[in-house]
Amino acid sequence: IRIFPDKISLSSFSSFDVLSSSTLLSHIGGKSSISKSHINDSTNNDKFNKYLKNKWEKRFDELINFYHDNGHCNIPNSYSNTNSSLLSWIKRQRYQYCLLQQGKKVSLTKQRIKKLESLGFIWNIHEAVWQARYNELLQYKSVYGNCVVPTNFPPNPKLSIWVKCQRRQYQLRLEGKPSSTTTERIAMLEKHGFFWVVTQRTAERASIQEE
Repeated sequence: IRIFPDKISLSSFSSFDVLSSSTLLSHIGGKSSISKSHINDSTNNDKFNKYLKNKWEKRFDELINFYHDNGHCNIPNSYSNTNSSLLSWIKRQRYQYCLLQQGKKVSLTKQRIKKLESLGFIWNIHEAVWQARYNELLQYKSVYGNCVVPTNFPPNPKLSIWVKCQRRQYQLRLEGKPSSTTTERIAMLEKHGFFWVVTQRTAERASIQEE
């Protein structure tokens, strides 16, 4: 039979010591229920969470740099050649946001959402693609002086297809049929002299400007 002392002297502890359960039990001959493996797991989890936080902040800083250089956060897929990690990170943020809307638990916090939205971050992937093409159209205009992108435009064939699609969606809207275009999009395009119908004369005038 193990005999425990009636009183435990606290004089052996410094006034600055914290009497944990493991310390107390060791003085009365008992064993702690907190194993070293549990302590190590907790420490490793803290380190891992800190690593993930620092990684997120690093990508966010890269996004800020892109925003300052381009005035928006709509990074095109072609950017994968420059920074594929940032492009993948952006796609993950949108995926996390989508899961959040479904009521699922994600690592995307309200604070992170607020930081992204402060840069005008677009969560809807379809809207993001539209904005990316729109920005490419503005770049085209800055070079050629108009928005009449030719049907065959080797430097950016996707832009040619997108422009054609905008005119098609606009026509469907006029006919009262389902269309993806909106009043806001129409206004954004017309603001920069976008033609909904391109005649041969318009195309010829545009080609002269390009020369």
